[in-house]
Amino acid sequence: MRRLLLVVNPVAGGGRAREIADSVRRVLTEEGYDVEMTFTTSAEHATTLLAECYPGQRVAVLAGDGVLARALQGAYQSGAVVAPLGGGRGNDLVRALGVNLDPLQAARELAGATEHSIDLGRCNGRIFFGVATVGIASLANQVANETKFLRGTAVYVWGVLRALISYSPQRFTIEVDGKKHAQKAWNISVGNATSIGGGMQICPNAKLDDGVFDLNIIDDAPRRLVVPILTKIFDGKHITMKEVTEQRGETITIANTEPLAIMADGEFLDSLPATFTVERQAVRVLV
Repeated sequence: MRRLLLVVNPVAGGGRAREIADSVRRVLTEEGYDVEMTFTTSAEHATTLLAECYPGQRVAVLAGDGVLARALQGAYQSGAVVAPLGGGRGNDLVRALGVNLDPLQAARELAGATEHSIDLGRCNGRIFFGVATVGIASLANQVANETKFLRGTAVYVWGVLRALISYSPQRFTIEVDGKKHAQKAWNISVGNATSIGGGMQICPNAKLDDGVFDLNIIDDAPRRLVVPILTKIFDGKHITMKEVTEQRGETITIANTEPLAIMADGEFLDSLPATFTVERQAVRVLV
């Protein structure tokens, strides 16, 4: 029987991960795994648990984006192989990896999963896996994290609407692989993966294994045009609008006169100024 460590964040999804943990374990057992289940006590604990694994050890992680990203950091250190199971509100990393959003169904499909290697991003040396944002999207993320009465994409839409009231375009200095320019923008996204906010395709062409970032910029535009742009992010069609520009690069530097917050994987990552770099094929996953 194949051994599998199941790491669960009990507070993910407003406690839903804890509620379904035993069912997930039962499904995995039915699929032929000898399952050891453990619960995280903090995001840092997830990193520690995975860092203590042996190289090649298979670990299923039932959590939201923040704790899943921390678990992947630990796997980066140890060489463990991570099977992500969506237990949070947004589950954007699970989406990017093509894993079934229903954690019970994903557990049923795990036996047929194959191993792949994915890139990680660094922001001033700090690791992230999804999309790093600065601007209105990062403010919306902060509002969403403070909102408990909504789930999934709805909570992020609420965050965007709240952010629109107070946020104004900022002037940034942006350098992509040595080419520098300055511009005002509503938002800048550095995508190692595709989506934020429970499936909003802000960097729709980004790939977790291509060794480059997708840089998406929502240019300075009248406030009345921002809502139509943001609504098109749901399916990635905002990139067809003239107010949105895209570039690709391995090293990206962003600066502003203020230390604006950078959000990634659903959490605060760092503040500007920031340099983003890619590390290719850094972590092994089962998808």
